[in-house]
Amino acid sequence: MNLFLYITSHGSKDHKVSVNMGDIPLHDLTPEMLSDTLKDAGIKWQVVVISACYSGGFVDKIKNDHTLVITAASATQTSFGCGDDADLTYFGKAFFQEALPASATFPEAFVKARALVKEWEDAEDYDHSDPQMASSPLIERKLAELRRALPGVALQPGAVMHSVISGQ
Repeated sequence: MNLFLYITSHGSKDHKVSVNMGDIPLHDLTPEMLSDTLKDAGIKWQVVVISACYSGGFVDKIKNDHTLVITAASATQTSFGCGDDADLTYFGKAFFQEALPASATFPEAFVKARALVKEWEDAEDYDHSDPQMASSPLIERKLAELRRALPGVALQPGAVMHSVISGQ
């Protein structure tokens, strides 16, 4: 079984991601909670993308040989572009809309997205959010296998995300 998980929300300096759903009482998501949930799910191959301030604080808890982890910011930095009127954060837009549809792999898209985010932050005179990625040769081989096994099928959620956002 394989998993692609995208989490986007507000993050805090103590490495919690805000989880709200109306009147339903929910706890903020911690790196430990996410790590335990992923382990308990029994899904071996995972790509986890977290778009939140301080999301780099999740990397060490969830990275392993079978998981590719991508975050919008380091453990000590905020990320930018979130708000009630935004469809995606700076990182979300850079990764899903700009880089992923034009890339052959998630790591390639990450490198492109990281450069775009830096460019946009420089233009706004923001501190750099310093997006993070943790990968391994095993997960990269598995992702390459999946791409070969499904010729003509887009494994890039960026194309799907673009369609959802643009209505196309």
